[in-house]
Amino acid sequence: MLNCYAKAKIIKLKIGKQMVKKTITFSLILLVLNLFGAGVILPQQNDKNVKQIEEVKAKVAKIGTGEKAKVKVELNDKTKFKGYISIIEPDSFSIIEKVSGKSNKIEYGQVKKVGRDGMTLGSKIAIGVGAAGAAVALALFFSYYCNEQAC
Repeated sequence: MLNCYAKAKIIKLKIGKQMVKKTITFSLILLVLNLFGAGVILPQQNDKNVKQIEEVKAKVAKIGTGEKAKVKVELNDKTKFKGYISIIEPDSFSIIEKVSGKSNKIEYGQVKKVGRDGMTLGSKIAIGVGAAGAAVALALFFSYYCNEQAC
């Protein structure tokens, strides 16, 4: 006859072996699902990244290089650069910073946003139209005021 302590130990061993088998089985199932599931999910994210990279490449190529190619760049980690594009390569481009003159090599995949630095053509036109309108309004005001008050 086995005493109570020995019976409890045997039961614990049986339960322990069952738990190990269940844990291993569960881990293998998760591993297999992860391997097959990752192939379905990753291409969608990869397509989005490829599209983003192609858009950034197109914008950088359109802006060009040289001191007149002024840009503002924001990276995925929220880092911002202001300066001009000095070199365009197949997988990256380099920016010379406006303030420090330091060169930074940036890979297209790191870029969140890229755009021209400075005013756009639309902004310049709006300022010109506003200034011309103000000049006309001022001229009309003084012409009316001077006729009434005799400047």
